[in-house]
Amino acid sequence: MENKKNNLNENDKNNKNNKNNDEQKKFIPLWYRFWLSITGVDKYYFLAVEGAQRSIQYICALTLVICIILTSSFVFEAKHLIDDSAKFLKNNISDFTVSSNGLQIENNVKPVGITLKRVNQPKIIIDDESSEEKNDETLYKYDGNIIIFGKEKLLFKINSINRNISYKDALNILGMDKINKSDILGFYNETGNLHKLYYTMGITLFLYFFIECLITMIANIIALSLVGIIVSRTLRMKFKFNGLFSMSTAAITLPSLLTLIYALLYIFTGFTMENFVIMTTLISYVYLVAALINIYKNLVRISGN
Repeated sequence: MENKKNNLNENDKNNKNNKNNDEQKKFIPLWYRFWLSITGVDKYYFLAVEGAQRSIQYICALTLVICIILTSSFVFEAKHLIDDSAKFLKNNISDFTVSSNGLQIENNVKPVGITLKRVNQPKIIIDDESSEEKNDETLYKYDGNIIIFGKEKLLFKINSINRNISYKDALNILGMDKINKSDILGFYNETGNLHKLYYTMGITLFLYFFIECLITMIANIIALSLVGIIVSRTLRMKFKFNGLFSMSTAAITLPSLLTLIYALLYIFTGFTMENFVIMTTLISYVYLVAALINIYKNLVRISGN
């Protein structure tokens, strides 16, 4: 009877210890997981045993932080661009009216071409005299970002993407019959309007970035996990997909951080780099393969002892 009681107590103690170990595995702080993902390739095994659920929480948290920083940066830069545009409009552009009949500049002002001193220096041409064919040709030939306010439509080329919209369609979208210089400056000077604009812009950009980043991350992690299966089987190690998924989540951390830094540089300086995506993707594969090789070496060392 005494032996049976001791066995039960021993089992309870073991169960308690196992439960405590499980809790330690599940509750590695996300900030520490972020640090280990970048600097602790030799500790990826401990991240692997956390499980896929914890890894998904980490992905969502990482994506959330990245998207908040990106959205804030875009809105901040947009605010400065709007401020500069409003000041230039107030001080340098004569009165004008945009209606279904097109753009009309008063006082016989000659066509205006200016370059705002912001990221990528978009050139703006205000011209109610040139034909549509000439504006299309100007848009096509200009090497850089350009916005043309033509006689009947707005044309722009941003990052090699060409678009145009007629003033009639634009006014229909805005629900207005016409708009002039004083209307635009009035909207700008009304603080409530700008706050609403920035708030709407921020919410829209955040949702777009979050969905886009989350889908991209999960797709890359799954691809990494499949490569992990091939490498682990080549090394004759048996890994569950959940474990490889967790390690792949860690391996993608540094590339995600580098991509964020690259995006911020582009937003504020216009800096670009060819093959950047390819290079950051290779980093994630190097991390995962290095972690698997490290685990293999440890298993060989343990079995040798």
